[in-house]
This record gives sequence, C-alpha cells and structure tokens, in this order.
Amino acid sequence: MTLPEPGVYWIISSTLTDACASVHIGERSLRAASLGSSVHYQRWRLTYIEPDGDSPEVYCVLTEATNDSFTLGVNIQQLGENVSGLDSPQRWVIKETGSSTYILYQLRRDDDGDPGIKFVWSVQQTFNPPIYISYEGETRAQSWFFIPAF
Repeated sequence: MTLPEPGVYWIISSTLTDACASVHIGERSLRAASLGSSVHYQRWRLTYIEPDGDSPEVYCVLTEATNDSFTLGVNIQQLGENVSGLDSPQRWVIKETGSSTYILYQLRRDDDGDPGIKFVWSVQQTFNPPIYISYEGETRAQSWFFIPAF
C-alpha cells in the first residue's frame, strides 16, 4: 500500500472530468469544481495522525492550505451530510483503492467496538456538485487522486 506523502495537494475526482475538491471562498461546503478556479480554495494540506489503539486504518486530517483557516469534516455522521470546512479538526481514513487513487471515509464504531459503519466521500454526476458522505456499499464510493500542488 502506497499513500501520498504528507504535503499540499489538489484532490481530483477519478471519475468526474476536471473536478477538484473545492470550497467557494466565503462558504464552507465542499464541492467538485473545475481545477484552477480563482474563487475556490482548492489546495489541501494532508497530515497523518496516530490511530487509536491497534487500529489498522491510516488516519489523516485535511486542512485548507492557503490560510490554514479550516479543516474538512462533517457536522454529523449521517447519510447525505455534506463535507464542509470546520474549525475543529476531524480525522478521515485514507485507503488506496487502485493505481494512485484513494477513498476517504470516517468510521462510526458500534458500542461493542466493532468497526460499524463507513461513511465515504461521494459525489453525484451534476454541475458543481456537493461532496457528501454515504454508507459504503449504498452508493459507489468516489475515489480521488492526490496531485501535488506547488
């Protein structure tokens, strides 16, 4: 398994043409927008963090890299919740899915410690769609390229 090195990236959809994980300046909702837009934050700082206990998952935090003004997360773990810019950092599991593509998800563990539900980043095939979380297996998990942003 090869994961991207810590650093600053554009997070690009592997299935939507020219779709970059973006937050419109002045807003907080993450969307798939055209790469190179001057009205969006599109550069994300990838930082890895230590897992809890013996967890096999690799955890990361994604921070807006222009001003370090917010991190990506969800207000509540529920089906259809938009990924947004938040003031408090949240962690995401990053997992390689194929040739240099990755899925991002959060785990909601059961009370007995079982892995529980995976909430994966998803996006619909529409113009400037929001990036939201869905149950793994309910909708197709969107995979992403992490392209170094200099």
